[in-house]
Amino acid sequence: MTVSTSTPPDSPTAREQSLRVRLIPYVDRYGVWLLVILMMVVMTILQPDVFFSWRNLTNIGKQNVLNGLLALGMFVVIVTAGIDLSVGSTLAMGMIVLAVVVIGDPKRGIEPSPWYIGIGLPLIVGLFAGLINGRVFTKTQPGLILLLGAVVLTLLFGQPWYVMLGAAILIFFAYRMLIAEDAQQRIYLILTLVFGALFSGFLYVSRQSLLNIGIVASLSIVGLVLFFAQRSGLKDLKLPHPFIATLGTQFILRGLTNILSGGVPYSGLPDQVRLLGARDFFTGQVLGEGRDFPIAIIVVLVCYFVMWVFLEHTRTGRHIYAIGGNPQAARVSGINVDNVLTLVYTLCGFFAGLAALLLAGRTNSGFPNAGLGSELDAISAVIIGGASFFGGRGSVWGTLAGVLVIGLLRNALNLLGVQVFWQQVLIGVVIIVAVGLDTVRRKAGSTGG
Repeated sequence: MTVSTSTPPDSPTAREQSLRVRLIPYVDRYGVWLLVILMMVVMTILQPDVFFSWRNLTNIGKQNVLNGLLALGMFVVIVTAGIDLSVGSTLAMGMIVLAVVVIGDPKRGIEPSPWYIGIGLPLIVGLFAGLINGRVFTKTQPGLILLLGAVVLTLLFGQPWYVMLGAAILIFFAYRMLIAEDAQQRIYLILTLVFGALFSGFLYVSRQSLLNIGIVASLSIVGLVLFFAQRSGLKDLKLPHPFIATLGTQFILRGLTNILSGGVPYSGLPDQVRLLGARDFFTGQVLGEGRDFPIAIIVVLVCYFVMWVFLEHTRTGRHIYAIGGNPQAARVSGINVDNVLTLVYTLCGFFAGLAALLLAGRTNSGFPNAGLGSELDAISAVIIGGASFFGGRGSVWGTLAGVLVIGLLRNALNLLGVQVFWQQVLIGVVIIVAVGLDTVRRKAGSTGG
């Protein structure tokens, strides 16, 4: 005789389990926003005259513009079960490139350029850095060409425009050689070698230094080596995890930033460059007092709305979530996983570049130490906002709530006079709790399924 041990469907235990399963999605989606509201209510009670003032609220917004943009880019990466440790270095690189180009450096013979030329450079730097990370992770050999190209362009920075342009063309030929089909690879190989030889000869005739000639020639040599490496069966070589790729680019970009800046900050940006990061939008008189709303906060909110539409209402956005849930199944279903991952890391770099533009505008400078440790704040905000390190989970608005939790916590501790060191301890505790809750959610979800 077999005794059944199953729980009757109408028993209190079954009803409790069913209620718990139904509540999990709502807790995932709205729990962090309830935490934001709770924190604001508590601080309004503790500091009624200071916390809910317009000045303090806008200060919270301005202080979290940087983390808001970096966390948005980091969220897209973490949804795919990846990580990008280079966003802080990308931020610093974008700020320094902008400052050096727009302000100039007489000691190195760099003349100031018009603001409309420099204002887009942080975005280009971010896109290029993200493309490098994506290619190094998914297809190492093209990524190495891009990485070497970034080093070459940095070392040649300040040289005549035709030197920079020729190096960029050579990088393009070498990159196309490694990603083209077999029939076109030989054509781009010939273009790379011929153009590299002609360009090196031109540099020699124009009395460029042997160092510059060697830097340019190295591109052709490395391209040739990687071409034969592909022919030898190493075509699909790639790094095992984005942690490795982005950790390497983090150090490389930080080093190039210090090389480019000489380790010193540049200050005195034009007003046009500072518009998005430092200016306010006047909203009129409220209760007899002027209210100015920072333009930078508007930029961040627009970015979040655009990314929400992209991830929730486009095919590519659904592919990103699918890759995070199960990359092998996504690949079998016909999704080009490598291209989508490259897009994801490029987007992450773009938001780091945009953050560089806003931070440069706010501080009226570019400094090589910008963004140190900012990647950790971004990761913390994403995890607190409900995303999972395992991928496939999370929302754009949850990430914004995670940014607000960290910002409100720091603001509250400052208003209460808590030392900075204790602030770091408390934020670390919050992060550990958030990761623990993520683990609990996963177990509960698997049990409920």
